[in-house]
Amino acid sequence: MTTFSGSYDPVDVSFLLTPLDLPLMSVAEKEALLRSGKRHYSEVLSAEAPPSAAYLAAFQAALECNGARLAGDIKSLAAALAERPASEAGLALVSFARAGTPIGVLLLRELGYGEVERPADPDWNTQLAIFDKLGPLVARYPLADRRSDVMAARAMLRERLARIE
Repeated sequence: MTTFSGSYDPVDVSFLLTPLDLPLMSVAEKEALLRSGKRHYSEVLSAEAPPSAAYLAAFQAALECNGARLAGDIKSLAAALAERPASEAGLALVSFARAGTPIGVLLLRELGYGEVERPADPDWNTQLAIFDKLGPLVARYPLADRRSDVMAARAMLRERLARIE
């Protein structure tokens, strides 16, 4: 397994992926393999061109129209998570690569994680112990097709939680 952060700040993101040597294929070939069930999404790759000027303009327009709402939604979700009653299970945020990553980064930053001190919780070690106890349950009920991907992500999360100071 290799970790990297891509275009994200390494404080925010560590992608944990198994390096594969995959041939590039057309989008049509990739979609046909995925629809047929012959290949998993993680096993097919097509070349991605940089975004065009029109695409970037559409993104900028969408951001201008919806950025304030997105920021408000992130703040509301973070506030709801921060104010929820403490539970023995604690809180775990999981986002899968690509679509979930940007929202996960924004949410964690709003919650105060990253290059900040450990949350003011006197029972932090207890929370980590609870997280460790939940491992077998996660192993039995994985969140994705690829059990090893989920367990590797869980191991990475546990390592990051232990480093919060």
